[in-house]
Amino acid sequence: MELILTSFGLSHLRSQDAPESDIFYRMPPIAMSRVNSLFLPDYAILLLCDRLIVDSKTYSRLVDSNESHWSYGEVADLMKALNDEGFLRLEDFDKVVSENRSLLEEMLANDLKEPSFWAPPLTESAATWEEFISSMSRSWRNDLFQQPERNDQSTTGEREMLRAHSSHMYLHVLQNYGAHSAHIAERVRISSQDRRRREYKEFLRTQLAEYLSYVNANLVLSQTYETGFHDWYDFRPFYRAKFRRIGREGTPAEPEIDNVKRLFEISFPNLSFWEPRLIVKALKDKRIQDLRNLVARAVNGEVEFDTKFATRILYEVFRVERDLSKLRSIVSYATSPLGFLPWIGTPAQKGVEEGIVAPVARKQRKPFRWFYMISELAEKYRRAEIE
Repeated sequence: MELILTSFGLSHLRSQDAPESDIFYRMPPIAMSRVNSLFLPDYAILLLCDRLIVDSKTYSRLVDSNESHWSYGEVADLMKALNDEGFLRLEDFDKVVSENRSLLEEMLANDLKEPSFWAPPLTESAATWEEFISSMSRSWRNDLFQQPERNDQSTTGEREMLRAHSSHMYLHVLQNYGAHSAHIAERVRISSQDRRRREYKEFLRTQLAEYLSYVNANLVLSQTYETGFHDWYDFRPFYRAKFRRIGREGTPAEPEIDNVKRLFEISFPNLSFWEPRLIVKALKDKRIQDLRNLVARAVNGEVEFDTKFATRILYEVFRVERDLSKLRSIVSYATSPLGFLPWIGTPAQKGVEEGIVAPVARKQRKPFRWFYMISELAEKYRRAEIE
Protein backbone atom coordinates (compact mmCIF):
# COMPACT_ATOMS: atom_id res chain seq x y z
CA MET A 1 0.00 0.00 0.00
CA GLU A 2 0.94 3.68 -0.25
CA LEU A 3 0.97 5.94 2.78
CA ILE A 4 1.07 9.72 3.07
CA LEU A 5 3.63 11.31 5.39
CA THR A 6 2.02 14.53 6.56
CA SER A 7 3.75 17.93 6.57
CA PHE A 8 3.41 19.66 9.92
CA GLY A 9 1.45 22.92 9.83
CA LEU A 10 0.29 22.70 6.21
CA SER A 11 -3.21 24.19 5.80
CA HIS A 12 -5.28 26.62 3.75
CA LEU A 13 -4.71 29.26 6.46
CA ARG A 14 -0.96 29.37 5.85
CA SER A 15 -0.28 32.12 3.31
CA GLN A 16 3.50 31.76 3.50
CA ASP A 17 6.19 29.61 5.03
CA ALA A 18 6.97 29.87 8.70
CA PRO A 19 10.17 31.69 9.73
CA GLU A 20 13.46 29.79 9.67
CA SER A 21 13.40 29.49 13.46
CA ASP A 22 10.43 27.10 13.21
CA ILE A 23 12.21 23.75 12.88
CA PHE A 24 8.98 21.76 12.70
CA TYR A 25 7.06 23.52 9.96
CA ARG A 26 6.51 21.32 6.88
CA MET A 27 8.46 18.48 8.48
CA PRO A 28 7.23 14.85 8.38
CA PRO A 29 6.22 13.05 11.59
CA ILE A 30 8.98 11.56 13.71
CA ALA A 31 9.03 8.95 16.49
CA MET A 32 7.78 10.94 19.46
CA SER A 33 8.33 7.99 21.80
CA ARG A 34 12.04 7.63 20.87
CA VAL A 35 13.58 10.79 22.23
CA ASN A 36 17.16 11.49 21.23
CA SER A 37 19.32 14.46 20.28
CA LEU A 38 18.36 13.58 16.69
CA PHE A 39 14.81 13.19 15.40
CA LEU A 40 14.18 9.58 14.37
CA PRO A 41 11.61 8.25 11.91
CA ASP A 42 9.05 5.65 12.90
CA TYR A 43 11.03 3.02 11.04
CA ALA A 44 8.66 0.09 11.64
CA ILE A 45 5.83 1.91 9.86
CA LEU A 46 7.90 2.19 6.69
CA LEU A 47 7.87 -1.58 6.30
CA LEU A 48 4.13 -1.47 5.65
CA CYS A 49 4.44 0.58 2.49
CA ASP A 50 5.26 -0.06 -1.13
CA ARG A 51 5.72 3.71 -1.41
CA LEU A 52 5.49 6.81 0.76
CA ILE A 53 3.78 9.94 -0.54
CA VAL A 54 5.74 13.02 0.55
CA ASP A 55 5.23 16.70 -0.18
CA SER A 56 7.83 17.93 -2.68
CA LYS A 57 8.45 21.11 -0.67
CA THR A 58 8.94 19.05 2.48
CA TYR A 59 11.43 16.81 0.69
CA SER A 60 13.36 19.79 -0.68
CA ARG A 61 13.52 21.40 2.74
CA LEU A 62 14.76 18.16 4.28
CA VAL A 63 17.56 17.46 1.84
CA ASP A 64 18.68 21.09 1.50
CA SER A 65 21.33 21.59 4.19
CA ASN A 66 20.61 25.35 4.21
CA GLU A 67 16.96 24.81 5.16
CA SER A 68 16.97 21.65 7.29
CA HIS A 69 18.17 21.61 10.88
CA TRP A 70 20.86 19.06 11.76
CA SER A 71 18.43 17.27 14.10
CA TYR A 72 16.62 15.99 10.97
CA GLY A 73 19.83 14.48 9.57
CA GLU A 74 18.74 10.85 9.89
CA VAL A 75 15.27 11.62 8.53
CA ALA A 76 16.85 13.38 5.55
CA ASP A 77 19.21 10.45 4.89
CA LEU A 78 16.27 8.07 4.95
CA MET A 79 14.20 10.18 2.54
CA LYS A 80 17.12 10.42 0.11
CA ALA A 81 17.69 6.65 0.22
CA LEU A 82 14.01 5.90 -0.33
CA ASN A 83 13.74 8.40 -3.17
CA ASP A 84 16.85 7.04 -4.89
CA GLU A 85 15.38 3.52 -4.82
CA GLY A 86 11.91 4.53 -6.02
CA PHE A 87 10.10 4.12 -2.70
CA LEU A 88 9.10 7.78 -2.53
CA ARG A 89 6.35 9.52 -4.47
CA LEU A 90 6.75 13.30 -4.42
CA GLU A 91 3.55 15.33 -4.75
CA ASP A 92 2.54 18.99 -4.54
CA PHE A 93 0.46 19.19 -1.35
CA ASP A 94 0.03 22.97 -1.73
CA LYS A 95 -1.71 22.44 -5.06
CA VAL A 96 -4.22 20.01 -3.54
CA VAL A 97 -4.92 22.37 -0.64
CA SER A 98 -5.34 25.33 -2.99
CA GLU A 99 -7.71 23.41 -5.28
CA ASN A 100 -9.86 22.47 -2.28
CA ARG A 101 -9.73 25.78 -0.47
CA SER A 102 -13.51 26.39 -0.50
CA LEU A 103 -14.14 22.87 0.84
CA LEU A 104 -11.54 23.35 3.56
CA GLU A 105 -13.05 26.70 4.57
CA GLU A 106 -16.46 25.04 4.84
CA MET A 107 -15.06 22.13 6.86
CA LEU A 108 -13.37 24.51 9.30
CA ALA A 109 -16.50 26.67 9.64
CA ASN A 110 -18.56 23.58 10.53
CA ASP A 111 -15.94 22.45 13.05
CA LEU A 112 -15.89 25.82 14.78
CA LYS A 113 -19.66 25.85 15.31
CA GLU A 114 -19.04 23.69 18.38
CA PRO A 115 -15.78 24.88 19.94
CA SER A 116 -16.43 23.10 23.25
CA PHE A 117 -16.59 19.73 21.44
CA TRP A 118 -12.90 20.07 20.64
CA ALA A 119 -11.74 21.06 24.13
CA PRO A 120 -10.86 17.47 25.25
CA PRO A 121 -8.89 16.65 22.05
CA LEU A 122 -7.09 19.99 22.32
CA THR A 123 -6.15 19.30 25.94
CA GLU A 124 -4.86 15.83 25.15
CA SER A 125 -2.95 17.01 22.08
CA ALA A 126 -1.31 19.93 23.88
CA ALA A 127 -0.27 17.69 26.78
CA THR A 128 1.32 15.16 24.39
CA TRP A 129 3.22 17.88 22.56
CA GLU A 130 4.29 19.51 25.83
CA GLU A 131 5.76 16.25 27.10
CA PHE A 132 7.55 15.59 23.81
CA ILE A 133 9.11 19.06 23.74
CA SER A 134 10.14 18.73 27.37
CA SER A 135 11.83 15.38 26.66
CA MET A 136 13.57 16.76 23.58
CA SER A 137 14.82 19.79 25.50
CA ARG A 138 16.33 17.55 28.19
CA SER A 139 17.96 15.35 25.56
CA TRP A 140 19.48 18.26 23.63
CA ARG A 141 20.67 19.94 26.82
CA ASN A 142 22.43 16.75 27.93
CA ASP A 143 23.95 16.40 24.48
CA LEU A 144 25.39 19.92 24.72
CA PHE A 145 26.83 19.37 28.19
CA GLN A 146 28.56 16.20 27.02
CA GLN A 147 30.22 17.84 23.99
CA PRO A 148 34.02 17.35 24.27
CA GLU A 149 36.40 20.25 23.77
CA ARG A 150 37.79 20.30 20.22
CA ASN A 151 40.42 22.15 18.26
CA ASP A 152 38.67 25.24 16.90
CA GLN A 153 40.99 25.28 13.90
CA SER A 154 39.89 21.87 12.66
CA THR A 155 36.97 21.27 10.35
CA THR A 156 35.41 18.90 12.88
CA GLY A 157 35.80 21.48 15.63
CA GLU A 158 34.13 24.15 13.54
CA ARG A 159 31.21 21.85 12.80
CA GLU A 160 30.80 21.03 16.48
CA MET A 161 30.89 24.71 17.43
CA LEU A 162 28.27 25.55 14.84
CA ARG A 163 26.16 22.65 16.03
CA ALA A 164 26.46 23.79 19.65
CA HIS A 165 25.48 27.35 18.71
CA SER A 166 22.57 25.99 16.67
CA SER A 167 21.49 23.75 19.55
CA HIS A 168 21.39 26.68 22.01
CA MET A 169 19.22 28.63 19.60
CA TYR A 170 16.85 25.75 18.93
CA LEU A 171 16.62 24.83 22.60
CA HIS A 172 15.06 28.24 22.98
CA VAL A 173 12.64 27.43 20.15
CA LEU A 174 11.74 24.11 21.77
CA GLN A 175 11.13 25.76 25.13
CA ASN A 176 8.84 28.30 23.48
CA TYR A 177 6.88 25.45 21.84
CA GLY A 178 6.60 23.68 25.18
CA ALA A 179 5.48 26.82 26.99
CA HIS A 180 2.88 27.50 24.29
CA SER A 181 1.46 23.96 24.56
CA ALA A 182 1.41 24.16 28.37
CA HIS A 183 -0.47 27.47 28.12
CA ILE A 184 -3.08 25.94 25.80
CA ALA A 185 -3.56 22.90 28.05
CA GLU A 186 -3.96 25.14 31.11
CA ARG A 187 -6.43 27.51 29.44
CA VAL A 188 -8.62 24.65 28.25
CA ARG A 189 -8.78 23.15 31.75
CA ILE A 190 -10.62 26.13 33.23
CA SER A 191 -14.04 25.88 34.90
CA SER A 192 -17.26 25.50 32.95
CA GLN A 193 -18.37 28.96 34.15
CA ASP A 194 -15.25 30.61 32.71
CA ARG A 195 -15.79 28.81 29.40
CA ARG A 196 -18.92 30.89 28.83
CA ARG A 197 -16.88 34.06 28.66
CA ARG A 198 -16.40 35.65 25.24
CA GLU A 199 -12.61 35.93 25.55
CA TYR A 200 -12.29 32.19 26.31
CA LYS A 201 -14.44 31.26 23.32
CA GLU A 202 -12.32 33.50 21.10
CA PHE A 203 -9.11 31.93 22.45
CA LEU A 204 -10.50 28.44 21.84
CA ARG A 205 -11.63 29.26 18.31
CA THR A 206 -8.22 30.76 17.45
CA GLN A 207 -6.32 27.73 18.69
CA LEU A 208 -8.75 25.28 17.12
CA ALA A 209 -8.58 27.00 13.73
CA GLU A 210 -4.82 26.34 13.62
CA TYR A 211 -5.16 22.70 14.64
CA LEU A 212 -8.29 21.78 12.69
CA SER A 213 -7.30 23.47 9.44
CA TYR A 214 -4.19 21.27 9.43
CA VAL A 215 -6.20 18.14 10.29
CA ASN A 216 -8.72 18.90 7.55
CA ALA A 217 -5.95 19.44 4.99
CA ASN A 218 -4.61 15.96 5.72
CA LEU A 219 -8.09 14.43 5.38
CA VAL A 220 -8.48 16.07 1.98
CA LEU A 221 -5.02 14.87 0.92
CA SER A 222 -6.00 11.36 2.00
CA GLN A 223 -9.15 11.51 -0.12
CA THR A 224 -7.28 12.97 -3.09
CA TYR A 225 -4.57 10.30 -3.13
CA GLU A 226 -7.01 7.57 -1.98
CA THR A 227 -4.76 6.24 0.77
CA GLY A 228 -4.14 6.49 4.50
CA PHE A 229 -1.63 8.74 6.22
CA HIS A 230 0.79 8.86 9.11
CA ASP A 231 0.76 12.04 11.18
CA TRP A 232 2.38 13.35 14.35
CA TYR A 233 0.87 11.47 17.30
CA ASP A 234 -0.28 14.58 19.15
CA PHE A 235 -2.95 15.08 16.46
CA ARG A 236 -4.56 11.70 16.96
CA PRO A 237 -7.20 13.01 19.42
CA PHE A 238 -8.58 15.31 16.70
CA TYR A 239 -8.80 12.56 14.09
CA ARG A 240 -10.49 10.22 16.56
CA ALA A 241 -13.05 12.87 17.48
CA LYS A 242 -13.81 13.48 13.81
CA PHE A 243 -14.08 9.84 12.81
CA ARG A 244 -16.16 8.75 15.79
CA ARG A 245 -18.88 11.05 14.53
CA ILE A 246 -19.25 8.75 11.53
CA GLY A 247 -18.84 5.49 13.44
CA ARG A 248 -15.11 4.89 12.88
CA GLU A 249 -12.42 4.45 15.49
CA GLY A 250 -9.57 6.14 13.66
CA THR A 251 -7.92 7.22 10.45
CA PRO A 252 -7.28 5.01 7.41
CA ALA A 253 -4.17 2.86 7.97
CA GLU A 254 -4.18 3.54 11.74
CA PRO A 255 -4.86 -0.13 12.64
CA GLU A 256 -1.96 -1.27 10.45
CA ILE A 257 0.35 1.37 11.92
CA ASP A 258 -0.54 0.50 15.51
CA ASN A 259 -0.14 -3.22 14.92
CA VAL A 260 3.24 -3.10 13.19
CA LYS A 261 4.58 -0.88 15.99
CA ARG A 262 3.20 -3.30 18.58
CA LEU A 263 4.77 -6.26 16.76
CA PHE A 264 8.24 -4.74 16.99
CA GLU A 265 7.76 -3.58 20.56
CA ILE A 266 6.73 -7.09 21.62
CA SER A 267 8.92 -9.34 19.49
CA PHE A 268 12.01 -7.13 19.02
CA PRO A 269 12.06 -4.71 22.00
CA ASN A 270 15.82 -4.17 21.86
CA LEU A 271 16.16 -4.02 18.09
CA SER A 272 18.59 -1.30 17.03
CA PHE A 273 19.38 -2.04 13.40
CA TRP A 274 17.17 0.73 12.03
CA GLU A 275 19.05 2.75 9.44
CA PRO A 276 18.26 3.87 5.86
CA ARG A 277 20.48 1.26 4.15
CA LEU A 278 18.83 -1.67 5.89
CA ILE A 279 15.32 -0.28 5.53
CA VAL A 280 15.82 -0.18 1.77
CA LYS A 281 17.18 -3.72 1.90
CA ALA A 282 14.10 -4.88 3.81
CA LEU A 283 11.74 -3.21 1.34
CA LYS A 284 13.46 -5.04 -1.52
CA ASP A 285 13.26 -8.41 0.26
CA LYS A 286 10.43 -10.66 -0.99
CA ARG A 287 9.77 -11.72 2.60
CA ILE A 288 8.50 -8.23 3.43
CA GLN A 289 5.10 -9.35 2.13
CA ASP A 290 5.00 -12.04 4.82
CA LEU A 291 5.37 -9.30 7.43
CA ARG A 292 2.59 -7.26 5.85
CA ASN A 293 0.32 -10.32 5.67
CA LEU A 294 0.93 -10.95 9.37
CA VAL A 295 -0.01 -7.35 10.20
CA ALA A 296 -3.17 -7.71 8.08
CA ARG A 297 -4.11 -10.82 10.07
CA ALA A 298 -3.68 -8.83 13.29
CA VAL A 299 -5.90 -6.05 11.94
CA ASN A 300 -8.57 -8.66 11.11
CA GLY A 301 -8.38 -10.06 14.64
CA GLU A 302 -6.85 -13.40 13.62
CA VAL A 303 -3.75 -12.89 15.75
CA GLU A 304 -2.84 -10.63 18.66
CA PHE A 305 0.63 -9.20 19.19
CA ASP A 306 1.19 -9.79 22.89
CA THR A 307 3.81 -11.49 25.07
CA LYS A 308 2.24 -14.89 24.40
CA PHE A 309 2.65 -14.31 20.67
CA ALA A 310 6.31 -13.31 21.06
CA THR A 311 7.03 -16.34 23.26
CA ARG A 312 5.30 -18.72 20.86
CA ILE A 313 7.18 -17.38 17.83
CA LEU A 314 10.54 -17.75 19.57
CA TYR A 315 9.65 -21.28 20.67
CA GLU A 316 8.55 -22.27 17.16
CA VAL A 317 11.67 -20.80 15.52
CA PHE A 318 13.96 -22.56 18.01
CA ARG A 319 12.07 -25.81 17.42
CA VAL A 320 12.46 -25.50 13.65
CA GLU A 321 16.20 -24.82 13.94
CA ARG A 322 16.65 -27.69 16.39
CA ASP A 323 14.83 -30.11 14.08
CA LEU A 324 16.85 -28.93 11.08
CA SER A 325 20.08 -29.36 13.04
CA LYS A 326 19.12 -32.95 13.81
CA LEU A 327 18.21 -33.56 10.17
CA ARG A 328 21.58 -32.20 9.00
CA SER A 329 23.40 -34.53 11.42
CA ILE A 330 21.46 -37.55 10.18
CA VAL A 331 21.91 -36.66 6.49
CA SER A 332 25.60 -35.92 7.02
CA TYR A 333 26.11 -39.32 8.64
CA ALA A 334 24.12 -41.08 5.89
CA THR A 335 26.03 -39.38 3.08
CA SER A 336 29.49 -39.62 4.67
CA PRO A 337 30.57 -42.50 2.34
CA LEU A 338 30.27 -40.08 -0.59
CA GLY A 339 33.09 -38.10 0.91
CA PHE A 340 35.54 -40.88 0.09
CA LEU A 341 34.91 -40.67 -3.65
CA PRO A 342 38.02 -39.53 -5.51
CA TRP A 343 38.08 -35.88 -6.62
CA ILE A 344 34.33 -35.25 -6.21
CA GLY A 345 33.82 -36.73 -2.77
CA THR A 346 33.28 -33.63 -0.61
CA PRO A 347 31.34 -31.59 -3.21
CA ALA A 348 29.12 -34.59 -3.95
CA GLN A 349 28.42 -35.14 -0.27
CA LYS A 350 27.58 -31.47 0.31
CA GLY A 351 25.41 -31.39 -2.80
CA VAL A 352 23.34 -34.38 -1.68
CA GLU A 353 23.02 -32.92 1.82
CA GLU A 354 21.72 -29.62 0.46
CA GLY A 355 19.37 -31.40 -1.92
CA ILE A 356 17.75 -33.15 1.03
CA VAL A 357 17.91 -30.49 3.75
CA ALA A 358 17.20 -27.31 1.75
CA PRO A 359 13.61 -28.19 0.68
CA VAL A 360 12.73 -29.26 4.22
CA ALA A 361 14.27 -26.07 5.65
CA ARG A 362 12.30 -23.86 3.24
CA LYS A 363 9.05 -25.59 4.14
CA GLN A 364 9.59 -25.46 7.90
CA ARG A 365 10.79 -21.85 7.93
CA LYS A 366 8.07 -20.57 5.61
CA PRO A 367 5.58 -19.51 8.36
CA PHE A 368 8.34 -17.45 9.99
CA ARG A 369 10.05 -15.93 6.97
CA TRP A 370 9.32 -12.41 8.28
CA PHE A 371 11.10 -13.28 11.53
CA TYR A 372 14.17 -14.59 9.71
CA MET A 373 14.29 -11.49 7.51
CA ILE A 374 14.37 -9.14 10.51
CA SER A 375 16.86 -11.33 12.37
CA GLU A 376 19.20 -11.40 9.36
CA LEU A 377 19.09 -7.61 9.02
CA ALA A 378 19.83 -7.22 12.73
CA GLU A 379 22.79 -9.59 12.39
CA LYS A 380 24.16 -7.63 9.40
CA TYR A 381 23.89 -4.44 11.41
CA ARG A 382 25.70 -6.05 14.35
CA ARG A 383 28.54 -7.24 12.13
CA ALA A 384 28.89 -3.84 10.50
CA GLU A 385 29.13 -2.25 13.94
CA ILE A 386 31.90 -4.67 14.94
CA GLU A 387 33.88 -4.11 11.74
